[in-house]
Amino acid sequence: MRLVAPGDGTPDTRRPAEREELQAAGRQETTEVLEALAAARLLTLDQGTVDLAHEALLSAWPRLRGWIDQDRDRVRVQRKLTEDAHAWAELGRDPGALYRGIRLATAQEHFSGAIREDLTGQEHAYLMASLAAREQEEKAAARTTRRLRGLIAALSLLLVLAVVAGSIAWRQTLASDEQRQVALSRQLAAQAASLLGTDSDLASLLAIRAYQAHPTSQALESLSAAADVPLRHRMDHGGRVAAVAFSSDGRTLVSGGEDGTARLWDADTGRTRVSPPGQSTPGTTMALAPDGRTLAVNGDDSLVRFVDTATGDIRARLVQQTGFVTVLVFSPDSGMVATSGSTREVELWDATTGSRLMSLPRQAGHVRSLAFSPDGRTLAISSSDRGVELWDTSTGRFEQSLPSHTNLVGTMAFSPDGRTLAISSSDRGVELWDTSTGRLRTGLTGYTAPAGSMVFSPDGRTLAIGSQDRTVRLWEADTGRLRRTLSGHAGQVIFLAFSPDGRTLATGRLGDDAVQLWDVPTSRFRTGLAGRANNIPSLAFSPDGHTLAASDDDAGVKLWDASTGRLRTSLAGYNGGAAALAFSPDGRTLATGSAARGVELWDASTGDGRRNLPGFNGKVRALVFSPDGRILATGGEDRTVHLWDPLTGRSRGSLSGHSGAVVSAVFSPDGRILATGGEDRTVHLWDPLTGRSRGSLSGHSGAVVSAVFSPDGRILATGAEDGTVRLWDTDTTWDPAVGAMLARLAGHTDAVLSVAFSPDGRTVVTASRDHSVRLWNLALPTPTAAISKICRAIGRDLTAQERSVYLPGPGTPPHATCDGP
Repeated sequence: MRLVAPGDGTPDTRRPAEREELQAAGRQETTEVLEALAAARLLTLDQGTVDLAHEALLSAWPRLRGWIDQDRDRVRVQRKLTEDAHAWAELGRDPGALYRGIRLATAQEHFSGAIREDLTGQEHAYLMASLAAREQEEKAAARTTRRLRGLIAALSLLLVLAVVAGSIAWRQTLASDEQRQVALSRQLAAQAASLLGTDSDLASLLAIRAYQAHPTSQALESLSAAADVPLRHRMDHGGRVAAVAFSSDGRTLVSGGEDGTARLWDADTGRTRVSPPGQSTPGTTMALAPDGRTLAVNGDDSLVRFVDTATGDIRARLVQQTGFVTVLVFSPDSGMVATSGSTREVELWDATTGSRLMSLPRQAGHVRSLAFSPDGRTLAISSSDRGVELWDTSTGRFEQSLPSHTNLVGTMAFSPDGRTLAISSSDRGVELWDTSTGRLRTGLTGYTAPAGSMVFSPDGRTLAIGSQDRTVRLWEADTGRLRRTLSGHAGQVIFLAFSPDGRTLATGRLGDDAVQLWDVPTSRFRTGLAGRANNIPSLAFSPDGHTLAASDDDAGVKLWDASTGRLRTSLAGYNGGAAALAFSPDGRTLATGSAARGVELWDASTGDGRRNLPGFNGKVRALVFSPDGRILATGGEDRTVHLWDPLTGRSRGSLSGHSGAVVSAVFSPDGRILATGGEDRTVHLWDPLTGRSRGSLSGHSGAVVSAVFSPDGRILATGAEDGTVRLWDTDTTWDPAVGAMLARLAGHTDAVLSVAFSPDGRTVVTASRDHSVRLWNLALPTPTAAISKICRAIGRDLTAQERSVYLPGPGTPPHATCDGP
């Protein structure tokens, strides 16, 4: 190939070459080959050179043609290398003539790995010298770079030291300030939690301040709890309020003051609609007509005046014959007024004209309270000596007596259908009576204090009671069970009123200027479902909900039709109970766990056994399949989480981290997180594919016996033996600095054994050892929304005295609570 000069856009040509080029290795074989080719008239040999015999050989000799086409680029580089090496030698091996950059890289690419025979000694020396020169230059550049880097590092170190020296005090100050704010946040959150049941206004303001100081998990929890108080608005009447009533459409609330004034409010916004003109008429007893149009006021002059709430004008006057009025009540249609006073008589009046309709011929006994039935045909009278009497208002005849109470009878209230009368007394609490039979229907469970005021909701299902303990309690009228307590009133609640749709409750307290509106249906705790069970067996529903697997210590494990209640099959040969049950996602396999038998897999349709998973030490407490059914996670008293392949029965590894028995386990909907709860009161989070820990959650004060992810996987709910449910944000769970707990749901009085989300993720269902099931509304507001809701409802800031008690010291933010950061 040294005898060929490849063309560059031109035909290839012969190239005479010195014999030294062809005998680079100095081997005798080269001479023999040259003489043989010359004898075949393919080459011509001169004294010092070798050449092709004829130009036609370049195209006529196929083998030579193939060599040329195959190594054309390499031959070109070699021809150039030959020339440059020769020039280098003639220049006395001048370093400036050596290859550098691209030319050296190209030559190195073609010849650095070639055998020595491909290059002449001169060419090889030239190439090696070029490579050595490049290496020296790179070393020199590296030394320069190291010197520059050292210089830069020294300067940087000096700069860092200067910055650190200047900022270390500042950082310490920031850290100290942050620690103080964190401590203040936790302190205020704790105070807010302790006050929520007695003074919800102050507790809510402290919860806001706690969050503004620092968004700790305690502050978020207290803020969420404060926002959950269903107080919607508070309106300042401007004087002591004695009565309230909603308009027929529920859009207007009328408040009547002890000074005879009336104010109209927008029930949706809490803003004043209009302040009726006219002069006030002070009184000691008053009542507001159900339609909100008339305010009846009993003055010091023994006159009862009817005031138009829209204009403030006096419509009519009732002239009491003797004594003074102490009890005053309107009929449901606002057309009649019943009064009683110092004469112990009960009189009925026309509310439009003020004329007396009749006087009920009852016997002696001071009247404590009066109540009309919803149709106005019956008047209930409670007295100090005769219990409760029922009178016909159309005829003035006595109907019957409910002589159940021996002590003072206070407030009474009819249900909307008139068939039930709620009676409060000092000796028997509140009882519900059948007005047609005169028999007792039920008493309110656990309620023994006398009521200051009572009212039924428009649908008759709820009875609201204002108590002397400054609370309003909402009761189920059918069962007598407590639904909800509205806490935080500063005094005894003396009047109540439901809006026509039953969604809003207006309350007023003794000696107060304000009216409060409560949103009845939107509190977090939605309802209670009562049930009794002493020993709950292990249960598991199939994914389609059609089959229920139940374990019994005596009858083994049985599979039932969930819709008909009929037995489908039993697990063959399974004697005794199972501590844990779990269906595979396709519903075809049932996993059972027990102390005696370990973990077994069964055919859910036939009840036949498939395989046993060996290797357990102690009782199995938790079983769960991954969403794709490829992993079965088990936990128990060996404090370890085991992962299995349910198809082969082979172990996929084990997870260690709990210091107590593992009693609950759940996969996230996407299967990427496995959460396990233990008797060590912690929740551990794992990557089930790698077995690595993703963090742990602490906060429960009892064993975490139940856990479940929301359908979107963003919330983890855990239930524990401390009776609480905690909600965790799975996006921030692994960062302790963020504060992953969203809320703490408290209300059960014993361990929360099971937790479940509704399909839309808005409701959590909890089952407890206290024999109750609770539904919780998870419409959790953001901190900003929670603060806005609280500020709209309360309408005030901390007083100077409250600031001095709860926010002392120079570190207290000076801003207004509802205008703070």
